[in-house]
Amino acid sequence: MAEGRDGYRAVFAWAERDPSFTDKAVYVVTQREGKSLPEGDGPYQFVVRGEKRNAWWVRQLTTLRIEPNPTAYGSEQARWIAANLLELQTIEVGMTRAQLLKVFMEERGLSTPLRHR
Repeated sequence: MAEGRDGYRAVFAWAERDPSFTDKAVYVVTQREGKSLPEGDGPYQFVVRGEKRNAWWVRQLTTLRIEPNPTAYGSEQARWIAANLLELQTIEVGMTRAQLLKVFMEERGLSTPLRHR
């Protein structure tokens, strides 16, 4: 997790940064074109090379933290996945809504003229 002075955070899965999975390099930058970073960007900036929108770039970097996965294998989520994995593996691209509702249940959600659940 990289966090900036303004509270903006970029959170990554290990595989998103591990060089054995990706070629996208990450840098903690202190200079641009040989000059110190502008005050609004520095003194440190976290940069992910190859990003199209720079969404994972963090200006004024204050914190860079590597933490273990907070969802332990014995967690409720992990137990649910283990109990339902065979059924989840039946999901395929192109399934109809009726077919998907055999695996998932329908929940209430927001429905607007532009967005339906």
